[in-house]
Amino acid sequence: VPNLVTDIGNQHPEKRRKVILWEDVLQHVNELPKSLVTHIWRPDSGIDVVHTGTVVYSSCWYLDNLFDIRKWSSYYLCDPVEKLGLSLTKNPRSVLGGEACMWSEYQSDDTIIQKIWPVTSAIAERLWSPHFVNSLERVGPRIEEQRCRMISRGIPQSVLQGPGSCELPGAVSSFFDNVLLSDVSQRRGNVVPDTDHPITFTVTLLLCFTAGVLVGAAAVFCAFRPQVSTQLRNVRVVFSCLPRRSVCIRLLCLSVAVLFLLHLFRTQIWSQVI
Repeated sequence: VPNLVTDIGNQHPEKRRKVILWEDVLQHVNELPKSLVTHIWRPDSGIDVVHTGTVVYSSCWYLDNLFDIRKWSSYYLCDPVEKLGLSLTKNPRSVLGGEACMWSEYQSDDTIIQKIWPVTSAIAERLWSPHFVNSLERVGPRIEEQRCRMISRGIPQSVLQGPGSCELPGAVSSFFDNVLLSDVSQRRGNVVPDTDHPITFTVTLLLCFTAGVLVGAAAVFCAFRPQVSTQLRNVRVVFSCLPRRSVCIRLLCLSVAVLFLLHLFRTQIWSQVI
């Protein structure tokens, strides 16, 4: 077996192909070249990932084992880095990716597509999302929206959360049950930031900074207008469209900026800022 694996890996080296092996191969060899990729599918494989090289993980994503569609949340919450005993500081790049597997012994052409979707959408988001994005309350509506989107494109889908409907085209499904998913998330002690993507987080920070500048500028113009009129002559050009002596307009700008800041303080973004 070792010679066979090596021979396959050495074929056409100019194409720089990587060979992916099922973890069962490790039962017959003591060590594999780190250039090979191991596909882990056993829940209790016990493989030392750090010394094995890169792996593809699918242990908790066997779709044919999902007999109760309502348990799709367990597929979403499965973190391969955590399952393999790794951490963000302990070689997380050993996990090359994941795979949702469907074995068809108990499926037919009439049922297999519904068995795959939309559960695989949850697995896909788990794989492309940062580790801290794990809120069931927030992913539920997104999965249902994707479900409705795929139905509109003619792709059969399973039902995730009981009776409901899709207002096609482009509407969000009403299947989502806030109480059910909220209860599951609270049992996990799940606390996540109010944003689900670094880009959204950056934009929110920019909005916070802009709001702070607006508050400061409005306060200066309201409280110290006579003293700053000369120094901020260029800045006043921006407000030239407003009546120069209109205190109400300036107070309105200040009020809008303050209300915007108060709205941001109501979100969890500030925990990330701190």
